[in-house]
Amino acid sequence: MNNRDEAFQNAQKARLRFTESLGEARRELTPAKLSRRALTNTTRRASAAVREHPGAVAGIAAGAIALIFRKPIAGLVRRLLREKRHD
Repeated sequence: MNNRDEAFQNAQKARLRFTESLGEARRELTPAKLSRRALTNTTRRASAAVREHPGAVAGIAAGAIALIFRKPIAGLVRRLLREKRHD
C-alpha cells in the first residue's frame, strides 16, 4: 500500500467516524430531549435549593401569594379596620 491509499483509507475512516458522531448528535440534540433534560436539571436544582433553604423558600412563597392576592387581602384589612373603629 502506498501513502495515497493509506491517506484515502484514513479519510474514509474519519468520514465514517464523523457521520456516526453526527448521527448521534442529531439523536441526542432533539428539541424534545433538550427540553426534557433542562426540566430534569431544573427540578433537581430546585429540590436541592428547597432542602438547603426551606425558610427562604417559604418566605418567597408567602410573598408570591401575598402579591397574587393583594387586592382581596387589602379589602379584608380595610374592612377589619373599619369594624374596629365602630366599637
